[in-house]
Amino acid sequence: SQGRSWDVDKNKFYPPPSHNDELGPLSRGFDTFYGLYNSGHDHFKKTILGAIDWHKFNETHLLEAPDTLDTEPTVSSTHCFTRETIAMIEENTRTHRRPWFIHLSFTMPHDPMMVDEKYILAFEHCRKIKSWRRRVYCGMVTSVDEGIGNITRYLREQQ
Repeated sequence: SQGRSWDVDKNKFYPPPSHNDELGPLSRGFDTFYGLYNSGHDHFKKTILGAIDWHKFNETHLLEAPDTLDTEPTVSSTHCFTRETIAMIEENTRTHRRPWFIHLSFTMPHDPMMVDEKYILAFEHCRKIKSWRRRVYCGMVTSVDEGIGNITRYLREQQ
């Protein structure tokens, strides 16, 4: 894998030390990055093939890496992405007060199929679906919808 290393003994996936490789988000014009480099990760443990793939850094230094970043294994990636998006908007508003752009790519509803059970049980439109896969998919989409709604609500409150 170009410019990245995999430490099998520690089950960690590391971004390149400089965070400026030609494939990374910072070399593509982004000031900060929060998320994963691969796909198909566990939406709660933030792992792929048993290795942590969850990162947070900006253009000057690594803020948190797999060794130090709390992956919050009981919190879905959708909730983490929503919380961090709102925090970035809040930070920019408080300190920079300049135009901003956020590229937010929720990893749900992609495989693996997993979601907080409440998104299936609490919503009749998901609960009544007979197929397990479609029911979980419905819950995943409902979770993302809630996240987008929370971000939208936050933005409206700032006007």
